[in-house]
Amino acid sequence: MALESYDQERLAWEYLGAFVKERGIKPSDPYTEYCEFPDEGGAAEAFAGGRPEPYQEEEPMVPDGGGAAGSASRPGEPSCVVEVAVATEAQGRDEGPFRFFRSAPLPLAASIKVYGPFENIAPVYESFARWLESHPSLRMDGPTREVAHRGPWNADDPQDYLTELLIPVAELG
Repeated sequence: MALESYDQERLAWEYLGAFVKERGIKPSDPYTEYCEFPDEGGAAEAFAGGRPEPYQEEEPMVPDGGGAAGSASRPGEPSCVVEVAVATEAQGRDEGPFRFFRSAPLPLAASIKVYGPFENIAPVYESFARWLESHPSLRMDGPTREVAHRGPWNADDPQDYLTELLIPVAELG
């Protein structure tokens, strides 16, 4: 989903949630959410072999605005892309921006866990990026994956939320 900023990720979750509810799709147990930012920080250009199927939206979903996907500098135009998913055993046909797929395995990834409210994620991302930069034997090899293990669906207190950030990496020889 094309958005004005990464801070609008919740809009993608709301959109996916409405689709799942409308179609009666049963999430897996335990419930797992998954998020990926295919265009984050130029990561798409840094992939060793590139993305096999570049992400494209025929009609960008931009809240209260329009415009084409890609770089944008005016309010209402998309400037980032987020892909969100919910684990399920259901199988179905792709429909509009929604698709059923198996996520690709990560052969090697740097991982960090974020405990507490979702507001804690952004500063941890920044710290994680600095950590990766300080380890020159590793380079980012794909978009970050964000896996929400605990959230409002299975924890009453936001202090009990748990999100895992996974950055695919390659070892430099």
